[in-house]
Amino acid sequence: MTTRPDKLPTPSTAQFGHYIKTVAKPALYAAHTRAVATQLLNVLYYLEHERYDFSKDRAYQTRPICINELAEYFEVTHRSVQRWLAALEDLGILVREYRKDPASRFKNKFSRMAFPAFKAWFGRVLQTARDTLRHPPEKDNLQLSLNDINSDEKKKGAPPAFPASGGISYDRYWLDLARKHLPSVRRPCPSMIADKFRNHLRGIDVPLNHPSIRQRWINFCTKARPIGT
Repeated sequence: MTTRPDKLPTPSTAQFGHYIKTVAKPALYAAHTRAVATQLLNVLYYLEHERYDFSKDRAYQTRPICINELAEYFEVTHRSVQRWLAALEDLGILVREYRKDPASRFKNKFSRMAFPAFKAWFGRVLQTARDTLRHPPEKDNLQLSLNDINSDEKKKGAPPAFPASGGISYDRYWLDLARKHLPSVRRPCPSMIADKFRNHLRGIDVPLNHPSIRQRWINFCTKARPIGT
């Protein structure tokens, strides 16, 4: 599907096939016998291959086609071709546009054949796609909200990285945890415990921003010995 400024995107052959399968085929089988409907589908597929080049913005009509061409391709009479085209036209699937000059010696040649139903169907498909992008289904909105909440919770629950060097006297987050979990009697210096904690992490190859860094700091402070013991 290609797009040009200020114009509807042009449909591909695959999209035309989807239209035939979901719209045209059920309509044909409902209005005609299976044999006739199958033949009419074959005519539609043939005409689809005769659509104009998409760059000409004529994706919803064929090049000029004469009845002789269709009769020779399907090996039938002109009358059969006229009957098939009339059947497609009765269902609104096809519109025949004849040459304007009735005196032309090419009386049996159409200027083109248009697919108005296909154009209308494709327009609805595009509008539905736009509406879906603009207003996602409620289930999708709920899932997006849950994802946002989970993301926010993860952000809130993730601790900051442990200071890479120096004391923690001015880092309220880690200092408060140290004061809460260090021995209350003869409490060791939090900054000294922080140096030992960093050495401990280097020894076991754990980064300072590891997800478990908070719990590791709490455990380390809890196991710290009081001064003088």
